[in-house]
Amino acid sequence: MISVVIVTYNSIQVLPDCLKSLEETSVSLGLEVILVDNCSSDGTWDWLIQYQNSKPRLGRVKLIRLHENRGYSYANNRGAEIASGEILLLLNPDTIVGEKTIEICAESLLDDASIGAVGCRLLLPNGKLDKACRRSLPTLWNSFTRLSGLSMIFPKSHLFSRYNLTYLDQIGNYEVECICGAFFMIRKSTYELLHGLDEDYFMYGEDVDLCYRLRRAGYRIYYLGDAVTIHLKGANGGKRSALSLQHFYRTMLVYYDKHYSMKYPRLLRSLLSLVVRSMFIFHVTWINVRQNASRVLKLFVFTSKDHNVKPSHIR
Repeated sequence: MISVVIVTYNSIQVLPDCLKSLEETSVSLGLEVILVDNCSSDGTWDWLIQYQNSKPRLGRVKLIRLHENRGYSYANNRGAEIASGEILLLLNPDTIVGEKTIEICAESLLDDASIGAVGCRLLLPNGKLDKACRRSLPTLWNSFTRLSGLSMIFPKSHLFSRYNLTYLDQIGNYEVECICGAFFMIRKSTYELLHGLDEDYFMYGEDVDLCYRLRRAGYRIYYLGDAVTIHLKGANGGKRSALSLQHFYRTMLVYYDKHYSMKYPRLLRSLLSLVVRSMFIFHVTWINVRQNASRVLKLFVFTSKDHNVKPSHIR
């Protein structure tokens, strides 16, 4: 059996399509779906109860309700604890899984004991590749080339585009350093050996950290381009708020402290902290500027149209 762990947080808009896609997979009756609601406030929990009672075309459905949102890692670990499958699939609710995707990935994982985790090709709704589905670990150089824009200027360069591996064939099957947590398949025994996702990450970065620890433990990580899942990306929980951006940038420092702080001088940590904080402030400011500019533009258009309306008595 394959245990699919889905953490929901105000996911009512995307969850039905995700679960429907699971019911339509070639291995639907062999799936144990564990839905962990992370203290939603949009009616997701009530909908989950109704879904479970509807007897969906799945092997088993289990529900967990958390009364406090302690983060994505914490919620996934609670789901994994009650999983009975040999294989765990951590899946985002804003995904639509391909019919053969789970079957292809599971076969690849079980065929080779050296493979620790498998990911698939994630496509955005516009058909473009979600670049996070296959990448390298964020070393200082990889992060610099990505944040500086060099990777976008030279997308086919092995030197400048290593983080997102844009020089590789999207449809190929090959080993990578990191896959995306939106579709993350791993043996349960391996997950438990590594103590699951690190709960120091509230959201963002937990998948990268797990990939780092998998490789440290001697496992390989594989990307399968012939297995496809649609990733709506951003539909789960809405647009990024200032709080989510704070978690995003904080993740960079947490990851650095865990895996790189002992390799570099303390001064570099201070410099990195300054850069990350500056990026956060710039990002939030830029979002506010765009939103305010949009409001002003809409107001201008509205008042201009209103100004040009002729009085009804004029012919």
